[in-house]
Amino acid sequence: MIAKNRAFVNLAYAVHGFKFDYTVTYNGKKRIPYTGTNLPAYRLPGYSPQFLLMNAQVSKTFGSRFPFDVYVGAENITNYFQQQVIVAADQPFSNQFDASMVWGPVSGRMFYGGLRFTIK
Repeated sequence: MIAKNRAFVNLAYAVHGFKFDYTVTYNGKKRIPYTGTNLPAYRLPGYSPQFLLMNAQVSKTFGSRFPFDVYVGAENITNYFQQQVIVAADQPFSNQFDASMVWGPVSGRMFYGGLRFTIK
């Protein structure tokens, strides 16, 4: 379940106390273990789809003697995530239950913000 093709790009820029960061990760298709003997509702395709993950953050530094940063950002901007993470989740005691078929993100878009400072 490792992608044969992967790519990673990070763009970062700083100007006048602002810092901009943008990251894109490409994950190619991954081979999924054979589930053809499962009931039809619990069968998976042979490969996962390819997908992009995008993250971005903007921060601003304030102060010179005791500098601190204020930042906002977003992870998984495209809101792409794996829909069926656990095979046969509705049948936890069956032979077809399988929680190991995770090939992609399991949570959607997330926004955050915060304050960063250093204590000396």
